[in-house]
Amino acid sequence: MRVERALVGLEELDTRPTAEHAPLYAAVHRELSEVLADAGAGTTGHAADAADEVRESDGGEADNHSNG
Repeated sequence: MRVERALVGLEELDTRPTAEHAPLYAAVHRELSEVLADAGAGTTGHAADAADEVRESDGGEADNHSNG
């Protein structure tokens, strides 16, 4: 949801002078960076959980392929 709100700022580019594009990009970048920081700080376990689910669903094949 926050990502979509941040990206709404990009929809204004067509109606703004080129000189105003950089501040819009900066604002979107700042918001997306905050979203990523919040996600990394509060949900680091979810990526590991998802990886475990993939391993379980493929019988461990993902691990075998990553070792070459």
